[in-house]
Amino acid sequence: VALLAAISNIQEKMVQQSEGKPGNPATSPDQIKKTETGTVIDYRQLSYIIDPAPVKDFLLPVCNARKDLNSSMADYLNYLAGIVPPGDLPKYKKILDTETYLAYGNGEVVKTTLMTGLHSLQLMKNGVLTAESSVLCGIAKHK
Repeated sequence: VALLAAISNIQEKMVQQSEGKPGNPATSPDQIKKTETGTVIDYRQLSYIIDPAPVKDFLLPVCNARKDLNSSMADYLNYLAGIVPPGDLPKYKKILDTETYLAYGNGEVVKTTLMTGLHSLQLMKNGVLTAESSVLCGIAKHK
C-alpha cells in the first residue's frame, strides 16, 4: 500500500506542476480526485498533456522523486524476499523494476510527455498489484 501511495504521490505532483504556473504548482487541481481506493486523475481534464517538464522533474533517474521511488521498490522487493520461496523472487524482479516502466535515461533532452509519464506510473501500479496477487495466490496454495 505504501508503494502504491508513493507512485500516486508522484502522479499528483506531476499534475500539480503541469496545471500550475512555473515555480508555483497548483495545490489542488480539479483533475485530481481522492477516493476510497486512492487517487484518481481525470486525464480528459488535463490542460498540458504534452508538457515534458513533469517527466524531466520527477521521473529521470537523477530526480529525488525517482530515487525515492527506486528505494521504495527495492524495499518492497526485500519484503517479498522474506515471504516467497527464493526460487520465485526472480520472476518478480522485472515486473518490479522501475526501469521496466521508466527507462528515460539521464539525458537533459526529455521528449516524454506528461500523459506518457502518468500512464507509465499507472502501469507500474498495475505491475505491483499483479506481483502482489501472484504472491498471495502462491501463499494460499502452500497452506
